[in-house]
Amino acid sequence: MQLHLQVDPDEFATYWNAAQVLSAPLVAVAANSPILLGKQLHHETRIALFQQAIDTRTEELATQGVRPRVWFGEKWLREGIFELFDENVRYFSALLPVCEDEDPAATLRAGDIPHLPELTLHNGTIYRWNRPVYEVARGRPHMRVENRVLPAGPTVVDAVANTALYYGLLSALATSEEPLWEQMSFEAATDNFFAAARDGLGAKLYWPRVSAQAPVSELLLKHLLPLARAGLRQ
Repeated sequence: MQLHLQVDPDEFATYWNAAQVLSAPLVAVAANSPILLGKQLHHETRIALFQQAIDTRTEELATQGVRPRVWFGEKWLREGIFELFDENVRYFSALLPVCEDEDPAATLRAGDIPHLPELTLHNGTIYRWNRPVYEVARGRPHMRVENRVLPAGPTVVDAVANTALYYGLLSALATSEEPLWEQMSFEAATDNFFAAARDGLGAKLYWPRVSAQAPVSELLLKHLLPLARAGLRQ
């Protein structure tokens, strides 16, 4: 299930960082894919399965530091969406050599809005768990954070609850006076994400001002559900 949020360009970094922080508890609470080919694996096997299925790097390229196309990322954003599009160009080759007739600079000079088809096509072949989106709709350009963390189902009630949890927490964290991503390393957020996928509600996560090993069930009940409720009220 993919959730989108349109954001002000000046606030994109804040919302993307918040979405990255939230990826771990969201996966933990929503995990429902423990079985693959008759074997019980991770609580949310989809995460590891998708990462391995799309990773075409040789062992040598991986050792050299070539990034995988299914990617959590490697740093917090400081400036905005352009940092992610810059990573796209630096780290990932184009899979589809398709070029359109649009000249973005000429389109801007003419007073029109460029659709940037090559940028959006290339971005669509890089599978960040929280992906940046640029699009023109009804003649107006906008930016979105696309959350690709949550699994589907297993019921409509679960899907609605997970959606409310995400948007409530995202609102609360993005407007906090003490951003969590300034209190934890990106590596800690990455470790949290994969621990949550592996262990589900049994995972223990690092959470600033709470614990270096907080049981995710306790974290949700005591801290995140009240925070989500406040965020939804906003």
